[in-house]
Amino acid sequence: MNKQEMIELLKTDVPAWNQWREDNPYAVIDLSETDFRYANLRCANFIRADLSRADFYKADLRGANFRDADFWPVHCYGADFRGAYFRGAYLRRADFWGANFYFADLFAPFSLTETK
Repeated sequence: MNKQEMIELLKTDVPAWNQWREDNPYAVIDLSETDFRYANLRCANFIRADLSRADFYKADLRGANFRDADFWPVHCYGADFRGAYFRGAYLRRADFWGANFYFADLFAPFSLTETK
């Protein structure tokens, strides 16, 4: 599936997208520079996705799985991430101003400061 087909499937049918991801676990997911403003992407599977420079302005991402996803840099102003899963996601320089992270899993499995 090419990038445009991935974007269209994700924007129109999240359950079908998730099924495709389950059937194709090793597919390279390049959603970089995609406009997801105001999109309803509840419970979408973004595992290991390249989301660099994507725009999630006020998108509904409740319960989405962003494990090991690349958010460098991503615009997420006002996005709803309630209950989303971010373990292992690269979040540096992402703009989360006004985003809702209620019950989101932001666990970082490593220290953010170097110790000796």
